[in-house]
Amino acid sequence: MSQAFQLGLRYGLVIGILTLVDVYAGTMTNVSRTYWMFAQTVLGLVTMYICGWAGMKAFDGKLAHSAVAGGLAGLIGTMLFTFTLFTVCYGLTDQLRQFPFSSVDLAKTGQTVPAYVRSADGVRDLWNVVVSGMLRAPLGAGFGAIGGLIARSAGMIPKS
Repeated sequence: MSQAFQLGLRYGLVIGILTLVDVYAGTMTNVSRTYWMFAQTVLGLVTMYICGWAGMKAFDGKLAHSAVAGGLAGLIGTMLFTFTLFTVCYGLTDQLRQFPFSSVDLAKTGQTVPAYVRSADGVRDLWNVVVSGMLRAPLGAGFGAIGGLIARSAGMIPKS
């Protein structure tokens, strides 16, 4: 179980760094909504691939270890994402150029970005993103288990 834990932490940090870059790039640049949505789709696919890879590397004959590695990778990535998102949105609101995950609501209100982030609608949108990010842990566990199944079918059991 120790190897699964270590791999989950390691790959969770990779996911966390990718989401950190995503949050900063999405809030500090003027990216069109089309490109931003494409980047989010790619990031989601890469995140699940990393969870599956962690599960495949952690497979030692027990599928549960693969699921733990993938789930832990997703959980650590989500925790880093949440911390970064709150830091950027509440700590740097005067420097934000866009608030991409709620740009539709922001456009409807006509408020400035700092006022919107601190409003009830902005807080709601921020929490929606955080709660949807929490789906990454169970999805990571599932993809980790799939990675373990791939490792088992390929005969990738390490020699003791």
